[in-house]
Amino acid sequence: MSEFVIAIPTLWRPQLEEKRSSAWLRERLERTAVGYAPFLGPDLDPVPEISEPAARGTLAVLSFVRRGESGRVQASGDHWSVSAGSPVSAQLLDSLYRHAGRLVYDLPVWGQYAAVFGERYLDRVTAWNTVPALEAIHYAVTDEYVFLGNRPLLVAMAMAAGARSALSLSTDYLTEYLLYGYSLSGQTPFTGVRTLSVDRSLCVHRGEVSLHEVPSGLTGPLSARHTLEEGTEALAAALTSAMDRTERALDGRRLQLRLSGGKDSRVMLALLRGRDLDVGAVTFGREGDADVRLARLLAHRSGVRHEVRFPELGDAADLAGQVALTIAGSGGIPASEPHTARYRGADAGGAGEGIMLGQWPLTKGGMAKRLRYPAGGIESAIMHQGGSLVGEGARAPLDDRLQHWFNSVHAASELEKLYLFAREFRSGRYLHAHIAHYAGEAQIAYPISDAEVAAVCDALTMPEKVSERALFGALSRLWPEVMELPLDRSVWRFEAAGPDPEFSGPHYEARSTPLPPAEEDPHRNLPTRPSEFSGVVAAQLAREILDSDRAPLFASLLTAEMWAALTPAAAGHVQAPASMSRLEFVKYLWRVYVADVWLSRRWIPA
Repeated sequence: MSEFVIAIPTLWRPQLEEKRSSAWLRERLERTAVGYAPFLGPDLDPVPEISEPAARGTLAVLSFVRRGESGRVQASGDHWSVSAGSPVSAQLLDSLYRHAGRLVYDLPVWGQYAAVFGERYLDRVTAWNTVPALEAIHYAVTDEYVFLGNRPLLVAMAMAAGARSALSLSTDYLTEYLLYGYSLSGQTPFTGVRTLSVDRSLCVHRGEVSLHEVPSGLTGPLSARHTLEEGTEALAAALTSAMDRTERALDGRRLQLRLSGGKDSRVMLALLRGRDLDVGAVTFGREGDADVRLARLLAHRSGVRHEVRFPELGDAADLAGQVALTIAGSGGIPASEPHTARYRGADAGGAGEGIMLGQWPLTKGGMAKRLRYPAGGIESAIMHQGGSLVGEGARAPLDDRLQHWFNSVHAASELEKLYLFAREFRSGRYLHAHIAHYAGEAQIAYPISDAEVAAVCDALTMPEKVSERALFGALSRLWPEVMELPLDRSVWRFEAAGPDPEFSGPHYEARSTPLPPAEEDPHRNLPTRPSEFSGVVAAQLAREILDSDRAPLFASLLTAEMWAALTPAAAGHVQAPASMSRLEFVKYLWRVYVADVWLSRRWIPA
């Protein structure tokens, strides 16, 4: 992993002396590096690299790389590149070229990355990211500069010339965060900094900014006219290739796998089998939980050592301090799952180690949960992505924007819109805080988010994805024995009404058997602290929100019912408004609380 920002003057000034122009850019980025230093994770080398790969000093790149890793800025002939995520800078130089004016991959460069490709003597740079965009391009345009990079805080710091006190938090982002838990519009937590949409590239040519399609050529071998067998084979092959790349990137590091009993965990274990990797699995929960018991069974079957425990709290004296640590570690992006904000980040055992999770893969159809929806059901599923805590006046413009997306997105069917929503938002932007937090502390190892896997998912039909036949068939190829193990409170969707004689295979009865009994005392590792959704914690959240200097702002943004429910909750009477369940209410309390700590700027060092 690496973090970078590029500074490009908005006015093309070839008349300026090279030395003078170069000095201005370098000084700006040196100040940016000093301001950004407190936000660097322990896995990153604190010594910045500033390079000027373009001709005539027309731009400069500030980058931080992982300890022991070589620089990500690469140059060859007339071109240069920089990447974050998968280390692909050199491969991009070998593959990319202009064809009839468009940037094209000669051969696909797979992985999961944000990239910038520069044409040295044309004063032109092109930036984009793979799908899903765990690593994304963020950018800002001022009167003097274009800044672009893979962390919105680093871009905002460059705008502020390294002055942390000058960082401007976006009130537009606040409303989106309260409604969705992340941004759909592309507005980042920082005023003036935006996130590039998937399938779009940002071009800066002689200081002028324009948006285009991404470079073509990242398409897999799976034809649109394929059989189900060909689809499952292509998915299994793409997952295996993605894991090959992940193993090379780990380069001998130990790997912690966050393991559950679910389908995605089974895929990850299948990909780890037969590899020379030092893997340990961790499951958060109680020994007697069904999901924990399944995870232990899966780890045993795959020969991976396994630990069951609870996540560790952040190293701060109080809850607000723990949340502030998480926001700082996430580069100023509030957690999309805010109840996790009191815990440590990757906690993988040491800087430089790998961390692997199964996070919102596209293999199962994204947001689509079934093949048939009632009239208006698909639109309703999209429009109800927002929570019921935000008042009508604040949410109406966001509802209008989401409605515009639904009406204008190009899809092969209404059902596919649920897949495309996940492809652009839920499998990418939703995870930006998580990725920024974990990547600063560990080597991200998420093969199921590789662009090659996404390319196969794009080619699979919606029935193949949503029925889970494609995933079932791929997993059967990767680890046949795991298909006999049961699932926890779920089934393979195509088997919801019973086995499919042509596809279920020989283990349907075995995976339909009850779970084995708990092997350990279910009371052995009970936590000594209240859970994040307990009444005690909910009361604390409500009290601190009501006591906050920002309480009037939240009162103006939340529904009257949501705001009124905080007063009895603060006194220990946690009663949800009629529009939501108790669990939803406490989740929303967490979201408001994290937003309050974010607005307090407690996470920004003086």
